[in-house]
Amino acid sequence: VGHQRMVVGLHRKALRPIRDGGRRRQEQVEQLRMLSPSKPLRCWLKVDTGMNRLGFMPDSVRVVSERLAGIHCIGTLRLMTHFACADDLSSDYTRKQLHLFNELASRLPGECSLANSAGVLGWPDSHADWVRPGVMLYGSSPLLGRRAGELDLRAVKKRATMELERNIMHAGLNRFAGNVSQVAR
Repeated sequence: VGHQRMVVGLHRKALRPIRDGGRRRQEQVEQLRMLSPSKPLRCWLKVDTGMNRLGFMPDSVRVVSERLAGIHCIGTLRLMTHFACADDLSSDYTRKQLHLFNELASRLPGECSLANSAGVLGWPDSHADWVRPGVMLYGSSPLLGRRAGELDLRAVKKRATMELERNIMHAGLNRFAGNVSQVAR
């Protein structure tokens, strides 16, 4: 809920996340300094551990975390990531993302969130301080080869979406959940 409030708050102030090599994300960190909320903000620092969608690159997370910690309106700072292939329980990619995130998180303060729906159901090592069930709330199975009925999943929400960000990606990078596509140019 805190993350959603933050995204909506930024959206209302026309601070739309645009992936452009990190410059825009850095600007957003600086723009937080100008806010004067009635209560301290709960801030989620997203680490791009391989989804190539949202977040700061791992080599910049420590510096960004320190900058955020020094901003007066930030009350709670938490770390999160998003899995690219957690739906495939045989994939080593999720293990690599877990290792990278845990290595970073071990050197930084704050609670952590790694598990999406597939993480909740298939990757118990990803159950950190917070979990983020997503597609499973809509009654869909997040795991390859497993049907929703097998997992006793039923819809509790209706689907709705909005564009959060557009990425500029280099050729050869995987994109989308499950690494189903690779950037050609």
